Amino acid sequence: MKGPICAEDAKKGKLCSRCKEKLEQGEISKLDFQVMKELGKLEQTHILFDVAFLKSFEFGEMLILMCEGNIGVLIGKEGKVIKELSKNMDRKVRIVGKSYSEKKMVQDLLGNVRVLGVNKVFTPEEDALHKVMLAKQDRKNLLVPEKELSGIIGNLIDGKIEVGFV
Repeated sequence: MKGPICAEDAKKGKLCSRCKEKLEQGEISKLDFQVMKELGKLEQTHILFDVAFLKSFEFGEMLILMCEGNIGVLIGKEGKVIKELSKNMDRKVRIVGKSYSEKKMVQDLLGNVRVLGVNKVFTPEEDALHKVMLAKQDRKNLLVPEKELSGIIGNLIDGKIEVGFV
């Protein structure tokens, strides 16, 4: 499994000088290191191939992992891998596949909430604003509080977000 931290560091639980420098420069976080350590442990009992862990985000009791490649192996058969990771990290974990489609990434994040559209709007006062439109009848299926949605999605697609329900 590939990640922002050396595989050896993840196994040893200690950062090498190059990875320490990444941590100091803000390229990786302590949370990224914790996630890589847990994924390293899981690799000993599960086959985690063709997937790369990129970054983690923490929102209350939820941990969001942005990955690319074959993210299905992180979920595992019948959700076995992600359940074990959630247990080890002591919080709910969501896997989001990095994609050029912002709508696809938001859909991965929100699960069974229908994403009707993600549009980039340019306004005179701001560089760009992403408007995320969700199905009103799926409001009850949100995994996170509604007021935190724009912050979570903003970290995911790196921009200012406005969430609406139609």
